[in-house]
Amino acid sequence: MNNNSLASPSRPTSDAKPAPEDAVPLEILQSRLSSEIPPVPLSRPPVSIEPKTGTFRPHRSFILGFKAEELAQTFAMIDRELIMKVSFDELLTEDWMNCEDLDILDWDQFQKDRARWKAESRWPERTGALANIRGRFNLVANFTVSEVVQTHPSERPSVFSKLLHIAWRSYESNCFPTVVAIITGLQSKYATMAMRRNMARISSYDHRRFRDLKIFIANDNNFRYLNDAVEKIMDPRSADANAQSVSNSMIEQSNRNKSEISSTPACIPFIGTYLSQLFQHSQLPDLIDPTAPDEAVTIDPLTSNFDLLAHPEIFSALPRLPPSMHLEPLINVHKQHLIASVIQSFLAAQHLASRIRLPIRDKRLYRLCLQLKGLDLETLQSVLHSLPG
Repeated sequence: MNNNSLASPSRPTSDAKPAPEDAVPLEILQSRLSSEIPPVPLSRPPVSIEPKTGTFRPHRSFILGFKAEELAQTFAMIDRELIMKVSFDELLTEDWMNCEDLDILDWDQFQKDRARWKAESRWPERTGALANIRGRFNLVANFTVSEVVQTHPSERPSVFSKLLHIAWRSYESNCFPTVVAIITGLQSKYATMAMRRNMARISSYDHRRFRDLKIFIANDNNFRYLNDAVEKIMDPRSADANAQSVSNSMIEQSNRNKSEISSTPACIPFIGTYLSQLFQHSQLPDLIDPTAPDEAVTIDPLTSNFDLLAHPEIFSALPRLPPSMHLEPLINVHKQHLIASVIQSFLAAQHLASRIRLPIRDKRLYRLCLQLKGLDLETLQSVLHSLPG
C-alpha cells in the first residue's frame, strides 16, 4: 500500500447524489440501479485507485449506526452481484494467476479506473469480473483493519464486536466472502495491535465466535471447511465427519438458525476456494512421459518436436511404428478432469447464489457498504502510533 490518505470515508447525506459510475460498479449498476439513476458519461480525468490525501480527524465508524443483520444482508447483496458476473471461461484463461493483486483502498476510484482501462483496452486481467471480486475482497479486509485502527481506543471494542457480529450473521446466512474478508482483517497484525489492551472487553461469547470463525476460514487444504460447507448446502446428505472438528454447540445453534432463515438451500461462495484449487491443479504437467511419469516432457526448440521418451525400450516388445510416426507423451487427462470438476462446482455454487433475493430497503446503507475506503500501510502505522492500543 502506498497511499498517504488519512481521511476516513465520510457519511453521505440522504440528498447526496454521486455519479453512478463513481459509486457503483457497472455490473451492479446495470442489474440493480439502472432504473433509478440516469446514466452519466465517463468524462472525468484519470484518477488513482487510492483515496485522496487528507488529514486525520476523529473517526466514528458508520457500522455502529446499524444492526449487524442489516449490514450483513447489504454486504450479501453486493457479494451476490459480483459473484454472478464471474464466467467460467475467465477462470480457465489463467490470466488471473499472473495478475498482481490490486491494493484497492477506494472502491469508487477503482471503478473509475476500471472503466478507463476498459475504454482504453488496457489490462484486461484487471478489468474483468474476477479482478473486481478479488479487489473487493482485499478492500473489505483492509476496511475492517482501518475501521478498528482509526477508531478511538475507547470505542474499538464496540467496532471490533460489531464487525465480528456482521461476520457471524454472514456465516449464518451462508455469505462466505464477507465472513472471510472480515475475519481476515480482524486477525491481521494491525487490528491485533490496536486491540491489544481491549480484547478483555470482548465478551467470552464473542471470543468463542472469533475462534470458531478463524478455524472455519483457514486456508489449509484449499479452504477445507469453507469448501465442505458449500458442498453440504448443495447436497445436505453428504456430511463429512472430518469437518465436525470445527463444530461445537455454537456452530450447531447457528446451523439451526440457518434452517429457520430459509428452507431453500442458498449461499454465496468464497471465490478463493476455487482459485486455490485451480492454481494447484495448474501446477500439474500438461503432458506425461509414459515411460517416466515423474520426469518433465521437453520439446526440441529447433524442430518443435517432442524429445525422445526417457525409456523407449519399454515398448520394444510391441510392433514398430511406421517411420512417419513417433512415440509421443500422453495428454494429462487427469489434470483436465480435476480442473473441470472445480469449474463444475463453481457453476453449481453460482446457482446457489442466484437463489438469494434480497431487496434494497435502505439505499443509503447500500451505498455506505459499497463505497468503502481503507488506509494504506503508512497511514495505519501513523494512526496506530497516535492512538495506541
